Amino acid sequence: MSATDKIIKNNKIDRMAWVDNLRATIVLLVVHFHCCITYSHVGDWYIKDGPEGTLTDKLPYIFFIFHLQSFFMGVLFFIAGAMVPGAIDRHGAQKFVIERLSRLGVPALLYMFIVQPLIIFKFMGGTAAYPLRSDTSIYIHYVMSGQVLSGSGTIHKNSKQHN
Repeated sequence: MSATDKIIKNNKIDRMAWVDNLRATIVLLVVHFHCCITYSHVGDWYIKDGPEGTLTDKLPYIFFIFHLQSFFMGVLFFIAGAMVPGAIDRHGAQKFVIERLSRLGVPALLYMFIVQPLIIFKFMGGTAAYPLRSDTSIYIHYVMSGQVLSGSGTIHKNSKQHN
C-alpha cells in the first residue's frame, strides 16, 4: 500500500490533521514575524510603526525574528514538497503543474505588477523620487528596470536594479 493509498478512500481525500495543524501554526508564526518587524523596526517592511527603540529594546525581537527566519519557510516548503507525489498521483503531472501555476504564479504576478507598485508609489510616496515624470512613465521604468522583481521576495536579490 503506497502513501497515496493511505490517504485516499473511496475517491475522497482524507486530510492529515497533524500536517494541517503544523501548517496553521507556522502561518501564525509568519504573521507574528511580520508584526514584530512592523513594531520593532528590525528588518525591512513597508510600515514601521511607533518610535524606534534602542538596541537593548530590539534584542528580544532580533533573537525572535532571526530564530523564526531560520526555519519557518523551510518547513512550509518541505511540507509542500512532501505532498507533491500524492497530488501528482491523484491529478497527473500536467494538471498538477497547471493548477500550481494558477494558484501560485498568477497571484505572485498580480502582486508584483499591481499591488507592489501601488504600495510603493501611491501609498508610500515613492513617486517623490521622480517629480517631473508621469505615473505611466514611472511604472514603465519600474517594470523595465527589473525593480518589479522586488515584489517577488528573493528573486530580486539576484537581479540588477537600476535607479
